[in-house]
Amino acid sequence: MRRHSHWPITICSATLLTLPAYVTGQPAGLFGQAVTYPVGSNPTYVRAADLNGDGRPDLVVSNSGNGGTGSLSILFGNGDCTLQPRVDYRAENGVFAPAIGDLTEDGNPDVLTANYLANSVSIFRGLRNGRLVGRVDLWAGRQPAEVAIADLNGDGHADFAVNNFAANTVSVFLAKGHGRFMDPVDYPTRDGPFALAVLDLNLDGVMDIVVGNLYVDWSVNGSPLSVMLGRGDGTFGSRRDIPVGKYAGVVLSGDFSADGKPDLAVVNAESRSVSILLGDGAGGFPFRTDYATGDLPLGGAVGDLNKDGVLDLAVTNLQSNTVSVFLGNGDGTFGQRTDYPAGGGYFIDPGGIAIVDLNGDGWPDLAIANSVSNTVSVLLNRGAQAQTAASRAGHSGSTSGRTPWRVSFAVRQNPARIGRGVELIYTVPDGGADVEVSIYSVTGQEVARFPRRHEPGGSHVASWGGIDSRGEKVSSGIYLVRGSIGDTAVRSRVVLIR
Repeated sequence: MRRHSHWPITICSATLLTLPAYVTGQPAGLFGQAVTYPVGSNPTYVRAADLNGDGRPDLVVSNSGNGGTGSLSILFGNGDCTLQPRVDYRAENGVFAPAIGDLTEDGNPDVLTANYLANSVSIFRGLRNGRLVGRVDLWAGRQPAEVAIADLNGDGHADFAVNNFAANTVSVFLAKGHGRFMDPVDYPTRDGPFALAVLDLNLDGVMDIVVGNLYVDWSVNGSPLSVMLGRGDGTFGSRRDIPVGKYAGVVLSGDFSADGKPDLAVVNAESRSVSILLGDGAGGFPFRTDYATGDLPLGGAVGDLNKDGVLDLAVTNLQSNTVSVFLGNGDGTFGQRTDYPAGGGYFIDPGGIAIVDLNGDGWPDLAIANSVSNTVSVLLNRGAQAQTAASRAGHSGSTSGRTPWRVSFAVRQNPARIGRGVELIYTVPDGGADVEVSIYSVTGQEVARFPRRHEPGGSHVASWGGIDSRGEKVSSGIYLVRGSIGDTAVRSRVVLIR
């Protein structure tokens, strides 16, 4: 006999599909034709942030200046997919890879740059209106290539790290507060550190450092990725190298497999590929898969481009003058790439890329720096077109042991007949057991919890209709379901499409 468990979870009107064993359809032409905006000389990277606090994303573009004086171009967003004419700020020679954060602790975003030809980094203090004032230069190692802002020692102040290409080091600058920093501490990398990412790899609440090196280790026919785990006090442990493709020029992070553990995507310029490394949650990456890109990929970004709750990749290809889009499957794999013209106008052009919703329609767009045509391209997302998602209904997961747990998710195509929403069907052994079910986002945050309760033996059905613990509707996307009966637990996934 099957009993219905009346959990205190409100049922909403939604269409629910299941994972795994799903197919995600891509509308023809997910991105439209590029629209370009002029910027400074030789733009290399583009970043997105709301600089002036108006709720509309703006763009920050670093212009290296072709060996001359560099500059930053700020393009304020109008919120309707258009950008205002650029405002330029003089920068050091060879300005690269800006990072955005509140370094001066005044509540306004500041801009930090790596100055490749000046052997320095620069802090541009941001004002409330988004303007930049009072540049401060700090000496770094030889040929700094990229910077990353994070609280590296847990004191609540924004620190930063910079990798130094010619010095084969990464420098850590710990903050004193209000834009002042201690002398840097250097950590050795492999040859040619070019890409940099800071994140918590081993889930200990402490920031770690990942460096992509351009040096090719021919013994493994690839370039090493250097991983340094943080100790929590602003210092870092010994370097551990992980082979990826040749010329690891971009390092990106995200939970591509939806298991709550950070993964990495590394863009390999010489190998014409992107390496996906699935993390084990302890700082290791036991699984690697390479996907072919266009010719000479130099930029990359991570975001949910088709709004299915799964992270996707966008990679710019310099020699192909294209941007490759890889739609994620939610299990750490990606579908076949789709290439779009980058819009720069030259055969060799696109470099850095940002994923950002420029017109406020909820669908992420692409912004690309074009180094030869001295422009930024904007490719709007055509998210209004219909998408399809299909799966095998009634997929179930099971575990071995004395307390079998079976979870099924019903596919309800008609919102008016949603009824119980997601059905969690489980069996409690004779004698009864404590049962608990939790719903998590793909980032590992608990969304809803079915309170732990003792259930009698037999078959039971519980339901979840997309309402979080605060009684609010959750957004469309992938959610992780964890159920436990006694000491036995199983995980599964469900896609919520409103």
